[in-house]
Amino acid sequence: MDIFRTCIEWQEQGKDFVLVTVTETEGSGPGRKGFKLLVSEEDELAGTVGGGALEYHTVETAKEILSGRKQSEYHTFDLAEIGMSCGGQTGLFFEYRPSKKQFVLFGGGHIGRAITPVLESLGYQVTIFDSREDVKEFANPDTGRQVIINSYDDISPVKDRILSAGRCLIFTHGHDGDFDVMTQLLQLSGNFTYIGMIGSKRKVKTLFDRLKKDNIKIPEYVYAPVGLGIGGNTPVEIAVAIAAEIIAVHNNVEIPGMRLG
Repeated sequence: MDIFRTCIEWQEQGKDFVLVTVTETEGSGPGRKGFKLLVSEEDELAGTVGGGALEYHTVETAKEILSGRKQSEYHTFDLAEIGMSCGGQTGLFFEYRPSKKQFVLFGGGHIGRAITPVLESLGYQVTIFDSREDVKEFANPDTGRQVIINSYDDISPVKDRILSAGRCLIFTHGHDGDFDVMTQLLQLSGNFTYIGMIGSKRKVKTLFDRLKKDNIKIPEYVYAPVGLGIGGNTPVEIAVAIAAEIIAVHNNVEIPGMRLG
């Protein structure tokens, strides 16, 4: 049960990991059928497949699967060949478990609703934060999509999710809402990689000036106006432009975005 509890914790923390299970044993190997070992992308370990050289080779194989984002694999280890005097063979199933990366959206209006399924198709689990009660209907337990209703001047109900995700989009239905959310995000100490905000360049400059007046710096991970300049004004077209920018940032690709320098 501890192993499966750790699986859930690592998934919630956005970690990729490999779950290794001993499926076959022959001879007097150290592992027993059903033994399990978890190996995370951050080299964390939980559980065991029996220890010794078998465990070492198991961990190294799991690391290769993680680095190559490979699919699940089955391996048989000859214990004598890997230096274990007990001899015999052990069969291990390596199950690659990619995490669902988190994304927090502030605003569940037309653009928020257009980009949410796009983000989900890219493997993100989306949380929508909005001040309007009727946005609750956009929740979807099948995809893990959650909707949190609260005033934009208090984003504390999603603080842990924000810090775990490190990725946010701001689409509130008013300039004051955008300012309130951005101010709170920039005052959080977290490992952010992307904060995008929609708006004209004039609107964004006005908001930035307000932030600077309050001695709040605009970090490099803020993308505003958000998205690539590919044209199109419908919610779906805007969603595609934003998703393209998110993909480029994730892959560390230089792009001609629209954000203010």
